[in-house]
Amino acid sequence: MKRASDLSTAEKEALIDKIQQNLYLEATEKGFFFNRDKEWNSDTLDCISQAINEAGLCPPDGEEIEFKPLERPAGQVRLTLDVLYDLQGEDIEYLRQRLQDAIFTEIGNGALTGDSPAEVESYEISVE
Repeated sequence: MKRASDLSTAEKEALIDKIQQNLYLEATEKGFFFNRDKEWNSDTLDCISQAINEAGLCPPDGEEIEFKPLERPAGQVRLTLDVLYDLQGEDIEYLRQRLQDAIFTEIGNGALTGDSPAEVESYEISVE
C-alpha cells in the first residue's frame, strides 16, 4: 500500500482533481459546473474510495496494515518548482531537458550545500 507521499506530483494532482469533481461537479442543462452546495450520497463516497484505490492508497483486501505517522528525516528538504512556459513555438521536450540539465549543473557546482560543511547523502529529481 502506498502513502500519499509516495505519489508523484502529477499523481497527486490527478487524484485531487477526481475527488474535487466527485464532491462538487454537477451536470446541468447548460453543461458541467462546480457547485459548493452539491449534495453528497453514498455513491459520492464510493467514487472517492475508488479513486483512492486506483491510486494504490488502499490496503490490500484481508490485510491490516499498522498506521505509522510519516516522518521526514531531520535533514530532508523538499523543493517543488512548477514552470509554465509561453512556448513561442519552442518544443516542450527541449525546455524540459534544458531545465533538468540546469539543475544537474548547479548540483554539480555545489549549489545544494554552498560553503557549509553539510554533505548531500542522496537526492532525487523528477522532471515531468
